[in-house]
Amino acid sequence: MFSPSPLYRRGITVLSSNAALLSSIPLMRGAIPATAAPAPAKHPKTPVRPSRPPGPFAEAG
Repeated sequence: MFSPSPLYRRGITVLSSNAALLSSIPLMRGAIPATAAPAPAKHPKTPVRPSRPPGPFAEAG
């Protein structure tokens, strides 16, 4: 007769923890776009400008 070995029990615990992780992923995916994604989308696109004045190696116009 087959009896559950420690390795088999360990496999079941790993599977159950993976299931818990997989079930929490959609919650994370739902939370991240609500906080992070709309911020760049709301701001209008600004023209590309240097963030600081040109240094000594900048080309002279």
